[in-house]
Amino acid sequence: MFPLGRAVTPGEYARLLLAIKENWEREKAGVLESGPALGTNFTHITATRLHLGSLGEALVVYFGHSPECGATGNCPMAVYVRTSAGYRRAISAGGWGYALLPSGGPVPNIAFYSNVSARESFAALFHYANKKFVQASPTDCTERNNSEPVCAAMGAALRNTRRMAISPAEYAALRPEIEAGIKKLPPKLQREFSYDDAHGVRIGGLLNGAGNYTFTALALGPCRTSEPGFPF
Repeated sequence: MFPLGRAVTPGEYARLLLAIKENWEREKAGVLESGPALGTNFTHITATRLHLGSLGEALVVYFGHSPECGATGNCPMAVYVRTSAGYRRAISAGGWGYALLPSGGPVPNIAFYSNVSARESFAALFHYANKKFVQASPTDCTERNNSEPVCAAMGAALRNTRRMAISPAEYAALRPEIEAGIKKLPPKLQREFSYDDAHGVRIGGLLNGAGNYTFTALALGPCRTSEPGFPF
């Protein structure tokens, strides 16, 4: 199961959207207008949290509604690193998933994976050097070289799938019902739990063999390994 503690909160999404829109405004006259680019409906992005060693907390963003997305699920992706003022973009990439790999230094490597065919995937590996991420030579992952570290890490990429994350639009749709429930709590708990700090993930599976189901699990309060938060 995707850990609730890795889910991005509504408050974090609000700060992230400011950074994304700032990049858009600065670049749309250049690179972004030269092709399909990211699209403008950023309320349907999904993001997950990861730790980048000495760089601290960061978010991996999947632009699943971009007109640049391909038929195989490859879409624009980016990494935004947390700063005192909000977020700054550290990597622009693309694909369907990502994985962290050891680098031998204080900041791990990060690989992004794209589907090429049913038997081949493309791995773009980024290494942190001189205060920025630099892309190494790309790797084609096939049955012949699936034991190479960057190719073997695709299993982790599947576990890190963006399908588990919920979008700002989904948080907005849930807000009225959840905040109405919060108002029914004792005053002390009302002050303790804020919807802006909620953690939500999507869960799916088979329901007694009758078919697929999908629902959202939401927690209020701090989400840690030893303290999963207040389920609502």
